[in-house]
Amino acid sequence: MTQLCFIDTETTGLDPRIHQPWEICTWLEDEPAPQTRALPHTLEFADQRALTIGGYWDRASVDRPPAARWDLTRRLRGVTLVGANPAFDAAMLVRFIGADVWHYRMIDVSTGAMWLYGWDRPRSLIDTAAACRDRGHEIPEPDHTAEADVRAVRAIYDALRADAKATTR
Repeated sequence: MTQLCFIDTETTGLDPRIHQPWEICTWLEDEPAPQTRALPHTLEFADQRALTIGGYWDRASVDRPPAARWDLTRRLRGVTLVGANPAFDAAMLVRFIGADVWHYRMIDVSTGAMWLYGWDRPRSLIDTAAACRDRGHEIPEPDHTAEADVRAVRAIYDALRADAKATTR
């Protein structure tokens, strides 16, 4: 069984061909707390709207440890990525690392909520968190920072597992 890694990236835009991740948060399932790292990047092709949504101008200068490619590669090797849109995070990380080193199956909590709650389509992380809260779960508020979003993703994952168990009894 592969280890779960709750993940979120903040990026300079939405297109992994030209945009880059600038912040990453990972939280391995056996760790007590998430780890947030800055990633080397440029703003050459940055989408200003994406930078504003992710709080780049307020947070990019925050002193956080940098992540080297090798450290991140080692940390993500063989794990199962869990996120609100892990395919997006994976595409951005392939741009940074150069290869997909994680397990090929990923877990999208928004898609999981869709099946469990009877939605037609996946919803945003904010809407998924709200739906879990409406069902009595304590879910931290996602805020477009990598760490807050990872904390929300992990809480949503746990809430969905609890709801699924309650449904199958």
